[in-house]
This record gives sequence, structure tokens and C-alpha cells, in this order.
Amino acid sequence: MKKILSIAILLSGIGFGAFAQEKVNKEKRQHRPVREKKEWVKRTPEEIATKRTEMLDKELNFTDQQRQEVYKLNLERAQKAKAIQEKRRQEHQAARKEFMAHREKFEKILTEEQKQKLKNKYSKESGAKFRKGRDMEHRRMRIDSLKKKENSVG
Repeated sequence: MKKILSIAILLSGIGFGAFAQEKVNKEKRQHRPVREKKEWVKRTPEEIATKRTEMLDKELNFTDQQRQEVYKLNLERAQKAKAIQEKRRQEHQAARKEFMAHREKFEKILTEEQKQKLKNKYSKESGAKFRKGRDMEHRRMRIDSLKKKENSVG
């Protein structure tokens, strides 16, 4: 009887501890304001540096000299971040073009029956993802639209 009682107390203690931890995590998340990632991506490095400096200035009350130094530091950081972001975007586009070229070559080799078998295989493997519009037909339409954009741009 004592063993059962001690196990029950132990399990309830673990349950309460987990519940209390979850509440602390929620409080931490609510403390931070929710920022739209897209909003920051569209901004120029100067706008980002200005906004970051203003946010810090509200909390820390910088002097004019400190504000200028913090702005320069934030501007340098934002410019580096934008450069890295642009480099990654270009690498992603290059990898995507390479993938699409490979995919086209591969599909040229296959017969219609083989393409259908492959489509069925992917639909079984991806389950719910496939039903969300991520089938090969949808991808093919996206590929075609990307090719049209590339041809019209360059």
C-alpha cells in the first residue's frame, strides 16, 4: 500500500511540475512582442538600424553620442545581415534551378505510365501533405510559372 501511495505522489508531483513549467514558458513568450518576420525582411538596413536604435533608446535613454554610436553599430550589423540574406537567396535560387533541370531531364526519360507510378508513390509517402496541393501536378505548374518569369526577366 505504501509503495502505491508513494508512486501516486511521485507521479502527481511530476505532473504538477510539468504543468508549472508550461505556465512559465507561456509567460516568457507573452513578454516579448510578436514581430512580423516579413515586416523586417522588407526593410532597408537603414530602417532596421533606426528601428533597433529607437527600441533600445526607449529602454536605455541614450545620450546623443551613444545614440549615434549604437546606430552605426546597428547599421553595420543590418548591412551584413542583408548581404548574407541576399547571398543565401541567390544560392537557394541556383540550387532550385539545378534541381528543376535535373527533374526535367529525369521526367524526359520516363514514360507516362512510369510518371503516373511515381506520382502514386509520392502520394502514398507524403499522405496529408500530398492532399494539401503539393502533388506533382501543382509542382509542375509552379515550375512552368517560374520558367515563364525567368524567360520574361532574362
